[in-house]
Amino acid sequence: MFTYFQTSIDSMERILNN
Repeated sequence: MFTYFQTSIDSMERILNN
């Protein structure tokens, strides 16, 4: 579950950066 949460945050940051 923690890994999924971390991946979600990473994806969100990438979208915000773009």
